[in-house]
Amino acid sequence: MSAQRPVIHVSYFAAQGYCQWLSKVSGQTYRLPSEAEWEYAARAGSQSYYWWGEQLDSSEEQPRAHCRGCGTPRSLEYKTSLVGQFAPNAFGLYDTAGNVWEWTASAFVAPYDGHEQRRAGLLDNSPRAIRGGGWNSGPVYLRSSLRDLKQPHIKDYALGFRVLRELRQSDPDQDRHPGLE
Repeated sequence: MSAQRPVIHVSYFAAQGYCQWLSKVSGQTYRLPSEAEWEYAARAGSQSYYWWGEQLDSSEEQPRAHCRGCGTPRSLEYKTSLVGQFAPNAFGLYDTAGNVWEWTASAFVAPYDGHEQRRAGLLDNSPRAIRGGGWNSGPVYLRSSLRDLKQPHIKDYALGFRVLRELRQSDPDQDRHPGLE
């Protein structure tokens, strides 16, 4: 295991536990993104098949993602790659296509309409939506809109998570000077 590789073999419950712990120790609010939030961040404003365009069109010299059939080096064929080895999307996010599937906070609901879906409760055992495709997936699984499901207790060698930090809205009264109207 390396601090520069994505976390894998983690259940939805463990990912939620980590978010709770991180929120407590940091004083910030961290959580798993909903399915809609995940797709918005992964697409980074694009409407194409992949966040970078309609075609995979990457070579071994400059692959865009880590997957089976994406042109990644043979040395990575059976494992995750280091985080940030491929170009970021337009929002500056790395590894939103390939490397590892990622848990979302959403219960898997079919059909998915691209809007906010029901967030799964922490003790809810219904299937969860996962996104992004993994190192062992083919290129079709990396498209920004593709989704799959896993039971929340599953731990997998190609399944991890990404955290979202909620930004706090500033209180308008907080910016006012005492005694000034």
